[in-house]
Amino acid sequence: MQQALLITLISVAFDTFIFWTHLMERPNGG
Repeated sequence: MQQALLITLISVAFDTFIFWTHLMERPNGG
């Protein structure tokens, strides 16, 4: 089964999404 691979892929994608979300919330000017 590839369930473990699917879960890992979703986990990585979720972490990346959270990372970019927090990154975009920060003001560029500081």
